[in-house]
Amino acid sequence: MSSLIILAILTSSINKQSNAENKKNSFLLRRLDSFDQLSSYLDKIGCITVYVGTVLNENKVTKKLSDEHEVMRLKEYRHTLIEITVYLGTFRQRYGHLYEYDFYSTEYLELLKSSDKFKDLFDTIILIINGKDNHKEIISDDYEKFTTKFDQVLINLSKELK
Repeated sequence: MSSLIILAILTSSINKQSNAENKKNSFLLRRLDSFDQLSSYLDKIGCITVYVGTVLNENKVTKKLSDEHEVMRLKEYRHTLIEITVYLGTFRQRYGHLYEYDFYSTEYLELLKSSDKFKDLFDTIILIINGKDNHKEIISDDYEKFTTKFDQVLINLSKELK
C-alpha cells in the first residue's frame, strides 16, 4: 500500500514538473515566433533605408517620378512602413506578456515615435517626388534613428530567447 502512495506522489510530482516545463517551452516558442515575425521586417527596412538614403544623397527629391515601376515601388515601401508602424504599435499588446522587456521603456517609446517620423519622412519624399510639395523640410536622420532604435529593441528582445 505504501508503494502505491509513493507511486502516486511521484506521478503527481512528475506531472506538475511536466506542466511547468510545457508552459515554459510554450512561452519560449511563442517568443521565438513573435521575434521571428518582428525580425522579418529587417530586409524590408534595409531596402527602404537604402532607397531613402539614395534619394536624399542624389537629390532625386527635386525630380518628378515618371517611371511606373518606381511609383509602384514607392507605394509598396509606403505600405510596408505603415505595416511596420502598426505592428510595432500593437506588439506590446500582442506579445508583451511573453517578455520581461519593458514595453513602456523610453527605448521602446522612442522606437514607436521614430517609426512614425520615418513614415512621415517617406510621405514627404513621395510628395516632393510627385511635385505636390517642394517646401517641406527633409530631416535625413529620421530613418537612421529608426533603424538604430529597431536594432536596440531586437537585441534586447533576443536576450530573452534562451
